[in-house]
Amino acid sequence: MFYKMRLWTKSYLILLVTLFVGACQTIDLYEQTTTYPEHQWSSKQVNQYQFNIADSNALYNMYFVVRHHNAYHYKNIWLQVTTQAAGDSVQKQTININLADDMKGWMGTGMDDIYDHRV
Repeated sequence: MFYKMRLWTKSYLILLVTLFVGACQTIDLYEQTTTYPEHQWSSKQVNQYQFNIADSNALYNMYFVVRHHNAYHYKNIWLQVTTQAAGDSVQKQTININLADDMKGWMGTGMDDIYDHRV
């Protein structure tokens, strides 16, 4: 009985270590923060972000984080996102980000009077 328990514990430990080692991967991350003068983002101000992709055959996730103050006067914000991979055509997408709900108020993650929305 003791031998079976010891064998089971070793097997469990080996499995656990294998899972932890297999989960340890480096994550390629590009992060850019834009600060706006007087906390106002004019629709004429176009933000451009460029980054290099090491493996053009791999799939990547792209996220935007929109941060706003609770004094923002609208329930949503529209973004026009244009992407272009190397040697590829330009792709445009219009995104409507709902920032607030009539019933619940501000959505997203909030701390004091600042809210983050990950899209």
